[in-house]
Amino acid sequence: MYSQSSYQNYWKDLRSFDEHLNNAKDLYRFVNNEGYPELAYLEILKAIKLNPESSEAHSIKGALNYHKGDHYTAMEDLNRSILLGSKDGCTYYYRAITRIERPSYHKDNTTSKYCADLITANALGGCSRWSGALYSHLEGNCK
Repeated sequence: MYSQSSYQNYWKDLRSFDEHLNNAKDLYRFVNNEGYPELAYLEILKAIKLNPESSEAHSIKGALNYHKGDHYTAMEDLNRSILLGSKDGCTYYYRAITRIERPSYHKDNTTSKYCADLITANALGGCSRWSGALYSHLEGNCK
């Protein structure tokens, strides 16, 4: 006779999209601490698997890819987030920074494109993690 307890416990241990997303956000706050970005990345992948149409999840994934130095994938994730309707200033901020730091990754990259992203980021309330950097990029690059 087979026991159903392991099967039932398996389903109890599954977490929802919101739980994975919140875990990723909590871990992302410590992006500069060793091990935390990797854990956040695993959580955000699980969240995206449960809800691939979440602009917030793709935005966090893009920021994590940016921090690990994978600028090309970061740009793909940030573009996806924006296509899904992101209203987060950080999404536009990271896309602008990626355009500034890696211009060869972007077809027809121009100053107007990253300035438009910086202005949009500012209009959406900025990026609380990097508000000083946002303003210095606006002043330094978009006069």
